[in-house]
Amino acid sequence: MSKPEVRYRLEGLKPDNLLAFLALLGLLRALETSRPNWRVRAGWDFQHPPLRPTLMLAEHAEPETVCEAAAEGITRLAALHDFAGATDLKLDVAAARSLCCAASEQSAPGRQYFPDLCAALMSGGATDPDQAKVEVTPLAYPSVGTSNFIKNFLALSKTEVPERRAGDPSYPKTAAECVAQALFAPWKRLDRPVGLRWDPEEAKRHAYQWRAPTKDPPTTQHGANRLAIIGLSALTAVPVSSGSRVHLSVIGAIGTGDRFSLAWPIWTMPASLSAIRALLSHPKLCEPRALDYLGVNHVRLTRRVTLDRLRNFTHAVPLETR
Repeated sequence: MSKPEVRYRLEGLKPDNLLAFLALLGLLRALETSRPNWRVRAGWDFQHPPLRPTLMLAEHAEPETVCEAAAEGITRLAALHDFAGATDLKLDVAAARSLCCAASEQSAPGRQYFPDLCAALMSGGATDPDQAKVEVTPLAYPSVGTSNFIKNFLALSKTEVPERRAGDPSYPKTAAECVAQALFAPWKRLDRPVGLRWDPEEAKRHAYQWRAPTKDPPTTQHGANRLAIIGLSALTAVPVSSGSRVHLSVIGAIGTGDRFSLAWPIWTMPASLSAIRALLSHPKLCEPRALDYLGVNHVRLTRRVTLDRLRNFTHAVPLETR
């Protein structure tokens, strides 16, 4: 007799937030790493508004155990980050290819994560002709002043708990508590270090505000960012032709350069990470009703925007209403 499936609704992960979607992908990969026998899947709960994803496990585990297993998976995967001392992703072609080849050659069964991450970040097939450097994933922001994507990426992945907040009873004491705050409760966004600008709330808009919001110290949801870093590895980067240029895009992308947008499906049936990646790379992802037969209810789309020379992402809107 088969065991009953365990389900947990993930209240913190909204369908219109790129950071939340990447965190969902990262949660699946982290749990596949630390607890492969759970056979984790995820789907979206349309029966109990507002819309949120549901995590499904083949074996029973309490929410606290799920968060501990996810934190363990993050730690194990983050330990594989080795960019050979690179301080910026804008590498020359030879260095980028060397990094990707080294990651691929060192991968062993169960350690495909870092090669996948490198393939999601860059490709030697797409270069910037003005700088003789490889282009990087459009999900990474360019370095501006002291703001550096790979530096913040590594800092977040290695920092298990955020900076301490004096006298705050909600301050998480462990990496598992950080994950729990990201998954099972509405986000309070009280944490530092800063995020990677995947959360639309990180965009500092000026309209109707008394003072410039760019002067406010940036805060984020730490556990969501650590999960999203792992989830980024699912969005493989691919060179695409645009006029006389070869740009770097990712699965689920629409447009390039200043017109870049990212689409992701909202599906009804439980799906593994591999199945979700297949949906993201489907050539008809953004065609109306084209993926009905695969259980896709609708598709969400976020646009990349530039505010005060900083790149951010908008709240994702449905491409169509059913």
